[in-house]
Amino acid sequence: MGKKMYEKRATCPKCGSTNTRFKKRRMNGKYKIFCNNCKHFSDVYVSDTLGTTEDYPQFLDKKTGETVDWREWIDVMEKQQSLHQRQSSSQDMATIRLPEYDNHRAIVLFSADWHLGSISVDYKSFQESIELILNTPHVYMITVGDLTDNFRRFSSLQPVLSQLASPKDQNRMLRSLLNEFWKKKKWIAACWGNHDVQRDEVVYGESTVKDELSKNLVYFNGKGTLKLLVGDQEYIIRMSHDFKGNSIYNQLHAAMREMHFYYPNADIFVCAHKHTPAITNTYEYGQRKCFIRTGAFEIDSGYSKRFWGSGVIGVPAVVLRSDRHEVFAYPGLEELLEIREGVRA
Repeated sequence: MGKKMYEKRATCPKCGSTNTRFKKRRMNGKYKIFCNNCKHFSDVYVSDTLGTTEDYPQFLDKKTGETVDWREWIDVMEKQQSLHQRQSSSQDMATIRLPEYDNHRAIVLFSADWHLGSISVDYKSFQESIELILNTPHVYMITVGDLTDNFRRFSSLQPVLSQLASPKDQNRMLRSLLNEFWKKKKWIAACWGNHDVQRDEVVYGESTVKDELSKNLVYFNGKGTLKLLVGDQEYIIRMSHDFKGNSIYNQLHAAMREMHFYYPNADIFVCAHKHTPAITNTYEYGQRKCFIRTGAFEIDSGYSKRFWGSGVIGVPAVVLRSDRHEVFAYPGLEELLEIREGVRA
């Protein structure tokens, strides 16, 4: 049966006219009906191996979608952007003024990789560190990620099933700790982590930890630039859970790379993620520079020991002077307090 034998019998499903013709032969041997009367291409396809269009359903009132002008889409998306920005608590830059004390100084600690809920955490040392910060006047804390273990799924079930608390209870524990810190105004800023924030974003696009941290703290969901005002001095901190770059010869290569490539004006560069602390004080670009990588309280992870090594506890502390632009870092608050109290020579 040829195409011309039944072409005149084809009926346009839109206007009912039989003044139709077939258009554009398909690879599958089918034709599409074009109506010469209403200029409509029908969605009814006719095969030359079958009979006429009378053998097929006729869609008499099928709705055809309208092509929306791209300008209308731009208007809608701009409104959506505005709503998102109004609701977001995350920021890229922030400024905090700290009170000065103790011979024109302010003390800030950097902590990360708590991994609350993990079976591998040294909880005794963690509690001692938190209590020391809470009970030492005029000391402020900044965290740089991975506060909870938050294993919901992984390539291995071992870390998921060996958690001492579920991710839900881990968040409850963190919320209690956060409330205690906030009452004393001692926890001032935080940023993302690949465990506590990024994993939830991968699974369901949101993060409970991010929401909790951003309620009362300055929160960075990526690289953050924090300006601390101490007296007449302004100190710039560039922070992220992890900076790109790695070197077996320099543990702080990633932080130094961040300075050279992206932000040479910062005074302090802070990252975490590797679970081993490191500190370097240098003089570059005509100013003192301090590079810090925090340690971890998850020190006995079987997964980490299998591929890298055991974690090392480390909560570095920096002293910021208000009478001159000077920053210096110490391995921990304990050493700094000993020096201040004259225990060390």
